[in-house]
This record gives sequence, C-alpha cells and structure tokens, in this order.
Amino acid sequence: MLQALIGRINAGARLAAAATVVMIAIFLFRDHGGLLKIIGHSSKAVQYDIGNPLTASKMTRHQLAAGLYAPLRVILYEDETVGSIFEYDRPSSLFGQFDDEQVTVVARGLDALTRASSVGPWLTIVR
Repeated sequence: MLQALIGRINAGARLAAAATVVMIAIFLFRDHGGLLKIIGHSSKAVQYDIGNPLTASKMTRHQLAAGLYAPLRVILYEDETVGSIFEYDRPSSLFGQFDDEQVTVVARGLDALTRASSVGPWLTIVR
C-alpha cells in the first residue's frame, strides 16, 4: 500500500515538474498584528510562508541547507504613513550564500516570481 502511494506521489511529481507554470502556495500564515495585541498595540500585519515544494526540491537536491529558506517568508502590513507594505528578502540573496550555481539559477527565477507577486496597491520593500 505504501509503495502504491509513493508511486502515485512520484507520478504526480513528474507531471508537475514537466509543467511550465510555477504556482506559489501559501503554506502557513501568522497574524503578527494579533500577536502585538498582547502588548497593547493595534496593527494589521500577516506573515506568510509561500512557495512550491517542487521548486524547493530543485535547490535542496543540491544543497539540503537551502531548506532553511524554503518556503519563503513574506509579510504584508499596514503603515500609518504609506499604507500597505509587502516586504520580503530577495530569494537570490538568501540562497546565494550557498555559492551553488544550480541553486542560484532557481533563486533568480524566484526573484522574478516574487517581484511579479508583489505588484499591487502597496509599497514593496525588497531586502
């Protein structure tokens, strides 16, 4: 039974890997604004873990430690002076520390993907 399940997962992974469109999923979110209520502050701020397991595997197969930064973390929050802000670390900066061209190529693709995802009615800050 386990072998059959593994076979279906592998088949699905092969199909997804062949796809040309990269999808980003939200794996987890944290309400940082809600967290600040403990100290009496009111804020709208949500941190998201976003990514794609197949994209992550394209890096971790070469550098397992790349899993420290996959999925990516982004935060969307309100600022009293500029409105909404979408902030994240540039993927190529995070993954570039591994000095592995195969990882860096994937990270550069993630740079473009996060840049496209950040387009909206907010200020974007890339670190």
